[in-house]
Amino acid sequence: MSRYLHFTLGPVQSFVSQARRTKDFWAGSFLLSFLSGVAMAATEEAGGTILFPLPDKAYLNALRGEGNIRLRQGNVPNRFKAEVPDTFSPQVIVDTVNKVWRAIADTVWKNDLSAYEGTSTQTIWERQVGGFWEMTWAISDNPEVSNLLDRRKNWRTHLPAPEPGQKCAIMAGYQELSGEEMAQSKEQRAFWKKLRASKGNFDLDLAENERLCALAFIKRRFVRYFDQLHVDLGDWAIKGWELSPNVPSVALLAAAPWLASVAKHPQIDDLIEAAKKLDAACMPLSELKMLRESGNRDILKLDGTVLFDTLLENRNIFPSKERAEIAKKALRPLYKENVPSPFYAILMMDGDHLGVQMSDPKKQQPISEALQRFTGEVDEVVDAFSGFLVYAGGDDVLAILPLEDALDCALELRKRYDDAFVNSGVETSISAAVIFSHIKNPLHGVLHHIHELLDNVAKERTGRDAIAIETLKPGGVQQIWSKKWDDAIGAEGRLAIAKLCEAYRDQTESGQFSSGFFYRIREIMQIVEGVGSRQQQEALLAVEYRAGTNIKQEEALKMIEPLLRQCTDEQGHIGADAALIVRFLAQKGVER
Repeated sequence: MSRYLHFTLGPVQSFVSQARRTKDFWAGSFLLSFLSGVAMAATEEAGGTILFPLPDKAYLNALRGEGNIRLRQGNVPNRFKAEVPDTFSPQVIVDTVNKVWRAIADTVWKNDLSAYEGTSTQTIWERQVGGFWEMTWAISDNPEVSNLLDRRKNWRTHLPAPEPGQKCAIMAGYQELSGEEMAQSKEQRAFWKKLRASKGNFDLDLAENERLCALAFIKRRFVRYFDQLHVDLGDWAIKGWELSPNVPSVALLAAAPWLASVAKHPQIDDLIEAAKKLDAACMPLSELKMLRESGNRDILKLDGTVLFDTLLENRNIFPSKERAEIAKKALRPLYKENVPSPFYAILMMDGDHLGVQMSDPKKQQPISEALQRFTGEVDEVVDAFSGFLVYAGGDDVLAILPLEDALDCALELRKRYDDAFVNSGVETSISAAVIFSHIKNPLHGVLHHIHELLDNVAKERTGRDAIAIETLKPGGVQQIWSKKWDDAIGAEGRLAIAKLCEAYRDQTESGQFSSGFFYRIREIMQIVEGVGSRQQQEALLAVEYRAGTNIKQEEALKMIEPLLRQCTDEQGHIGADAALIVRFLAQKGVER
């Protein structure tokens, strides 16, 4: 007799979203997905069959050490449903996941911290590693039940005890590994200084002022030893593979279009040479498409922090003022025509209305097959837009991209999602959230914002099948805008906001247009909303748009009609946020 297992692994948010660097963000997602894959493999080895989502066979084979595929991104969700024999014990999954997690932690400990055996550091390590993961499962004889895990989670039993001492710089609430009671004590500074000075590229993985707990330390360091992982599980084994430790920073993603534009500048070599003298500022970092196609592979070694003169002034990043000044001097001739945008984009997408349909056994198979098709294409799409894919599994996508490419990438992923469900008999859509964030904003805060933007704005307020955009400056949120996809897409098949910003940029650069229109846009929109018909509103806006320029009325209307449509919400109210986002994108976040 078959039974039905529902399993989930967590905590998700505290492990993934507490991040200072894109590397932390990626590592948390990769490890969570890897351990979820281990749980799936353990289920299969015990006679079970994964029903939803259909696992990526290449990924499960990779973690068993079979085949030649070595994936960089996790693509296995942390939650699955399986058909299992009536003799199946979920404890097999729990024990396997814990054993593999322990092996990952032990590999990091052996390579990096074995000198601290028998000290308080080991006590902290054992406490944090041993009690972190929360595995929740439920078994039913009914294949149609879909909410067992949600009901099971109400019996919350995983309550970690409060931690003593000084806390981790990344994962709030966890004690940092030195074990010292006083912050910035001589002993604490000596512990981390000694660690940074040891072999193994610690200077690249630990900033001078960072104090990490065991969990954050594993996220920073596991990638360097992942190929050493080998866990014997009797008739089968879990094996790691070689992973590149190089993850593009948000600064590099922000500056990538500018860097590609100056790749062949006669003085770019001066910057590369200056970067070599700066700690952790010149190493193989990324293979972003626009950089690898720039015609100068040497720029792939530049970290984004050396591309911004304001960051070069930060002594926490670059302790040597003299060396940083050399890099700033090398930047000046490259800055003459334009400067890099200090903004990058985070894109998050999530499918709509799938949970309800999963309770129908007839739809489970087509949903799984469609999601497998979609997931298999996400990495290719994100790479085509010079982005870095953090995670793609099931109907979830998380990627970081240059500001200029995020909206077109979101639209292309929406198309691929819709195409994957054609002829499936499943009614679904996908919603997206895009945040344009300044590089100085703490990454964990940006991640919190994008979850809220997707859940509360794109899905809840706008009604799903929608896109929401937010601009996030160091002073806080500036604009929030959302539309149903069909209303957001213009006549040419692109997002109207993206097309409008190109038109505005072209007119501004050609000297046809004064940007004063957008600086007064809130006041103008309030006046326009009080005008009668839509035709009159468009005519008034066109007059304002033309003021002080040589643009003709009919030409202005071509800009105004789609702009007013994007500025009008479902209730007919007119706001300025869409227009301000157009201006922001046209200027790439750089005030003129």
